[in-house]
Amino acid sequence: GLVSHSNWTFLQADPNAVKLIREAISLAALRHNLAVGGNDMRFSESLGVIERMPTLCLPNLYDCIVPPRRSAHQVCGRTVRVGCFGAPRDLKNIVTAAAAALVMARQAGCDLELYLNSGREEGVAITAVKQLLADRPSAKLVPVPWSDWNGFLDAISKVDVCLHPSFTESFMVVVADGIMRGVPSVVGETVGWAPRTWHAPADDANDIARVGTMLRNDPNAAYDGYEALVRHVNNALPFWYAFLGIG
Repeated sequence: GLVSHSNWTFLQADPNAVKLIREAISLAALRHNLAVGGNDMRFSESLGVIERMPTLCLPNLYDCIVPPRRSAHQVCGRTVRVGCFGAPRDLKNIVTAAAAALVMARQAGCDLELYLNSGREEGVAITAVKQLLADRPSAKLVPVPWSDWNGFLDAISKVDVCLHPSFTESFMVVVADGIMRGVPSVVGETVGWAPRTWHAPADDANDIARVGTMLRNDPNAAYDGYEALVRHVNNALPFWYAFLGIG
């Protein structure tokens, strides 16, 4: 099967994504052992209507058998530590996240450390973030080099809260990674499996900051996220069982 990892808008990040999906659809019409779809029912259903054929929906799975490990970092002191992880593509909306992080720090009367992945500067987002934080002694950009998964989990453990107001992603692995390290995330409405209390309008820095502050101060927030992640996985398993012919 060929499965899109996000909704329609994110396909524009790859100039050939839509073309490849359409080519796969044409091939699937001729071959019984190929199916095309997405990891989100909204995408899969609309694709099926457009192409007038059955499509797959295979939601992301995540290993969450072991409950989350609390971050060794304690939320306290005079610094707000905010993570915004992943490749800095435009649709990730990291400039709004950076603005929200500054609002959080200002309202708390604290310094800011903003953790961003470094080494894959795509588009102008990173430049805009650097301009936003420039000449602010109380605001520090902390680059996080790309590493293996365990290295990333160590990095995410250092922050209080993550801000991921992506415009179109439907799962966001980094949100699940944060949960497993006791770190909650503010997300847009597209990450439908996350707790409703984690949602904020993706283009509203003030509301993202409000939700971020609430989650930062809630010691149980990551466990609410863990319960939501477990529900998502349990709901996803029947789709995979049907696809694999199990049961």
